[in-house]
Amino acid sequence: MERDGRRYTYQMTLEEGPDFVEPLLHLFITADREWIIWTKEGYYDCSPNADRFIGWHVNRGPAKSAEFHAVQQFRKQLYRPDVIDKVVALGDVSAAIAQANAELGRKTAELDLRNREDFDTIRPPHVEFVSPAAGQVVDTAELPVRVRISSPNALAVRDVTFLVDGVPAHVAHPNAGANGAAVEVTAGLKLAPGPHQISVIASNGESTSAAIERSVSYRGGQTTPDPTGDAADKPKLFVLAIGISKYAHSGDEFRNLNFAATDAEAFVRVMEQHRNGRLYGDVEAKLITDESATRLNILDGFDWLVKNVSDGDIAMIFISAHGFRDDNQNFYLATHDVQHDKLRATAVSWREITGALHEDFPACKRVLFLDTCHSGGVSGRQPIFDPVHELTAPEVGVIVFSSCQPREESFERSDLRHGAFTYALVETLRDKQSDTHPLPGGNERFSQSELKLGVVDRVQTLTRGRQNPVLTSPPTLREFDLLELLN
Repeated sequence: MERDGRRYTYQMTLEEGPDFVEPLLHLFITADREWIIWTKEGYYDCSPNADRFIGWHVNRGPAKSAEFHAVQQFRKQLYRPDVIDKVVALGDVSAAIAQANAELGRKTAELDLRNREDFDTIRPPHVEFVSPAAGQVVDTAELPVRVRISSPNALAVRDVTFLVDGVPAHVAHPNAGANGAAVEVTAGLKLAPGPHQISVIASNGESTSAAIERSVSYRGGQTTPDPTGDAADKPKLFVLAIGISKYAHSGDEFRNLNFAATDAEAFVRVMEQHRNGRLYGDVEAKLITDESATRLNILDGFDWLVKNVSDGDIAMIFISAHGFRDDNQNFYLATHDVQHDKLRATAVSWREITGALHEDFPACKRVLFLDTCHSGGVSGRQPIFDPVHELTAPEVGVIVFSSCQPREESFERSDLRHGAFTYALVETLRDKQSDTHPLPGGNERFSQSELKLGVVDRVQTLTRGRQNPVLTSPPTLREFDLLELLN
């Protein structure tokens, strides 16, 4: 067995006769190489989105159907790579949980969700549709959606996310509904002509409900943009690219990068080639590199994106830079003038980025290209809490192309004058063989999965298997044509 580059062996002596061994850990791997490993109490580590594969079957008596709660709904409490590391090291689950909690840097209760009392303490809110009716056909573009929500415990309903076809369109904050007191929440959702899937997810701060869904249709005109039509008929692509090679305070703890700024510039050039193309009517881009990449300017870049993107557009973000964690496992994007002892003041918190992508944008698809090592820590080697994990939750709904696995490095190639990830992305978009659409000769477009296949293969070749990019797409979001083949 190998984890994080360390090999573990154990020699077991078998005695004659029957025996019973309680497993320390359980592991599930899919055919697509997604994986999740967990303890019997429910603590787990996984590849992004694999925490939808396991959960708890909860009986409600003979007169009611059982409930199923995916472990993903409890990720704020149970996504604990540090616990899994400790189990591997100590060979004792109870001791591993206690030691990991002690080292986490904040007060954390020990949970065992096989215990009904523990489960009920953080049980997710209950959500039901009031309107619209299932299959309803409407004649207006704005659809009022009303849901009734209650919390079975003392935790109030904090956030309610309304999604259209897997894309967050509105977030409400009722801060009510505790102890079974139902609260109704309404949102007006804008629809394009055609059929749609409306989803609603509620959170109490400790857990989230499963998405409840309802199909509706807006009876209108053309259902999809005409690829041969005017630019006005097509969505716009908005690009925010951040690349930081030079750092004002680089030194022994971290070094300058060689090609991060160059990669961001190349990304913008490639995306601008999609202007007046088959997919996008126009492309607007904002580039922030090196000395200009201060905390203020990066946050201003996100503000530019939020103010300009509209419903149905694509918001695309590219980040190539260092990433760091503090002692409490908070992840930060390092700015040009980042100071290790003043991360909150000089870096951009990942919570700020996640919050903006979840709540601030209109109903547009969000795509993040992240070319940075996830494993950087300010105070030495630390457990790996993947910052991508929260972004790809169903209620946040971000498509993430990550340059590497959480415990890997992102490599730069001096002979290519690019990072391996960005170089592979650009080359994939220029390679007709990477267009794997089933139509004869392809369709000269790349969906998320097609892009992933080309990029992953190239990066693995360029780095001899040391770097493995990851595409994570929310399960509520369908495949769509994201980029097109370039000349």
